[in-house]
Amino acid sequence: MEMQQMALKDITAIVENVASNPALDWRKHTPLIVLFVLVTYFWWPALWGGQVIVHADAAHHGLSLLSFHSQALLGERELLWDSGIYGGHPLFAEGQGGFANPLNVLCALLFEPQYGIGVFHWLSMLLGGIGVYCLALSLGIRPWAAVFASLATTFSGVWIGFQYNLSVSGAMTWAPWLLAAVEYWLRRPTLWRASLMALPAALLIFAGYPHIAHGSAIYLIVRLSVLLLTQENRSLVWSNRKPLLLFGIWAVALAVGLSAVQLLPLIELIGQSHRENGINLAFAGLIGLDVYVKGLLFFNADPTTKIFTTESLASCLVVLLFGAVIFAKPSARIVGHVLAATFLFNLGMEFASPLFRLVYELNLVPGLRGYRIMHPFFSLAVIGMAVIAAYVLDNLAGILSQASVSKSTRYGVMFYFLLWLMLVAYFYDSAFTSLNAWESAAFIILAGGLCRIGQLRHAAVLAVILYAMGAFAYKTAVFNFYDTTVLHQPESIQTILQDPQLAEFKASSGREAGMFVFIPSNDPSLAKQYQHYLKSISPFPSLDWGIPSIDGVLGLALARRMLIQSTVEAELNGDVATQPGSRIIDVLGVKYASRHAPSHAAGLTLIHHDTDDGVLIYRNIHARPRFQLYQRAAFVDSPEAALQQLVQSEPGLLLVEGPDAVGAAVQHVCEEPARLEVSQATSRHYRMTVLTECPVWLFVADANYPGWQAKIDEAPVTLYSAQVMGKAVRVPSGKHHIQLDYMPRSFYVGLGVTLVSLVLVFISLLLALRKRSRP
Repeated sequence: MEMQQMALKDITAIVENVASNPALDWRKHTPLIVLFVLVTYFWWPALWGGQVIVHADAAHHGLSLLSFHSQALLGERELLWDSGIYGGHPLFAEGQGGFANPLNVLCALLFEPQYGIGVFHWLSMLLGGIGVYCLALSLGIRPWAAVFASLATTFSGVWIGFQYNLSVSGAMTWAPWLLAAVEYWLRRPTLWRASLMALPAALLIFAGYPHIAHGSAIYLIVRLSVLLLTQENRSLVWSNRKPLLLFGIWAVALAVGLSAVQLLPLIELIGQSHRENGINLAFAGLIGLDVYVKGLLFFNADPTTKIFTTESLASCLVVLLFGAVIFAKPSARIVGHVLAATFLFNLGMEFASPLFRLVYELNLVPGLRGYRIMHPFFSLAVIGMAVIAAYVLDNLAGILSQASVSKSTRYGVMFYFLLWLMLVAYFYDSAFTSLNAWESAAFIILAGGLCRIGQLRHAAVLAVILYAMGAFAYKTAVFNFYDTTVLHQPESIQTILQDPQLAEFKASSGREAGMFVFIPSNDPSLAKQYQHYLKSISPFPSLDWGIPSIDGVLGLALARRMLIQSTVEAELNGDVATQPGSRIIDVLGVKYASRHAPSHAAGLTLIHHDTDDGVLIYRNIHARPRFQLYQRAAFVDSPEAALQQLVQSEPGLLLVEGPDAVGAAVQHVCEEPARLEVSQATSRHYRMTVLTECPVWLFVADANYPGWQAKIDEAPVTLYSAQVMGKAVRVPSGKHHIQLDYMPRSFYVGLGVTLVSLVLVFISLLLALRKRSRP
């Protein structure tokens, strides 16, 4: 009872402290209403009209992942492993579903997926904007200018453009919160403030797009390195070296610990994926410097052109204010953000930037070679640019006052302004909206009028109004919203769903995803193109309807899966001489495939022809079910060797990867065929009974991966990788009960570490509350 009274006293003291603190007067933050109204208006068709966006990854990737999440929360689906993606994939480890991201959990738990996806994007933009606002406030920027920074970030082309991707937009939400938490910690490095830094860092990883977490780390390293550039800051760092070092290490360790449940499986997956040794840049050298400069200055709202994030990054006004920081006599804190934003922008430009070429070729920034594109780094660069623009806006009166008394400053401002005008005129393109340029011109003219009447303190309000008007005028129609009927099952899918044994086989959609994502977000034909994509057995929506797939649209496909890609395509097109029964599509059970030209492959029969879109659906009569028994087996030492030998072998041969018996062959001839009875077949658990008079091999056409375990009659046995993309166990003669289970140690160890880390955060909060409540 006494402890409860003490706790109540502590809480009462804290509440009184908060209530009496004028710095916490929420009335001064009313400018945030502009952000709320603008973001709500942007997503109004989804929030009120129940409509959806289907651009790029939005519907075929993000909506499906949210649907999977919703089903998992209801106990209807497994997330740790899904046998219907890529022929077997550790879905949770991939992270692109953001299954541990609180925003995803909230939307999947409270709403139907088709509505929840709109709520998710609305919340991500709103929270991201508030995070930028807090970052600006932490740098001493006043509320109206801080709101300008939040608008300039959330309604930049790159932030709007990435709203099509669930994991990218989710990760962008937490990036400004991490930057703000670091600024808050630098002001007074304490245990609790260090713990606060760890929270958004972990949320970045939970959101599922490593680009943004990696970019945030790079941003902070550049930002913090500025502290060592001047003697004054070096002395300050040295005098606070102990708390900075100790609590900095604590924050990093705690961030790793909090995110361990996602981070450890992700690291394990990277080691098994096709990106283990890096990957080539998809657009290396294809985009010129002029495209990026235009993207900085203008916004592309032309529905007849393809809108890439590289074409719409910032705005004329933001660039004008950002560059003017040279006249504001910025502190080291501000300089740090200037350099960080500039460095991230150079990374985003890829080989169009000489700095990136140097960093990339010399591998000066670890991890860059694991990405196909660098453009997501722009989302972080824009944060820094917007905050610096807000800082200049907040100090505009001081800059012009200095220019009025200093001839050199006055000439410098004039030269800078003329240079900016020349830049805008030179790079202007009729494809871009002219309103973008008029927005800047209006600000210059009206700010000049405010200066003349001595009211320049209202320049930030003016900038917010103009930017908000511009966003209403030409940025809120970037996405076309569609009625949910666009998501309905096409006839091709309904044809396949009539197969009563469908769960035992897989489908293939070819390379449709790669083409669909490049259709502009407001292309008038987008709805029709999306239906075409659905008709082609797109992997995620089809899986949501109950059709397993050998394909997927995730970033970290297993190396084994990518190894067979070209062979699968060639076999489905009929371009190989492999005997039916030995083809990859046969042994892995690819029973259905979509084509857009007739296939002459043996055993493929046409079952559906969509004359409107030209989609052809074939059934492979040689496809074998998920569970197979083999009497003949040969051992190889690698998946490459298995693939090479498999396509040259006769049907009925199992290629097993076993370094202890490479080259050896095993063959048993049974007078009576072995019998197999499957009693359980979920994504993570298989239970089977095999009755055989001689030893056989049980093969499961589901990818092998660390964490899969096998038992025969409750005794652990070796589980081999087989047929490149499956797993197999050797079954002795007689009647035996076999069980295969997926028990990923990386997940369970990570979960334990995350729970312990949460306890540590709670303890640090209690210590902070106790300290604050003391008189």
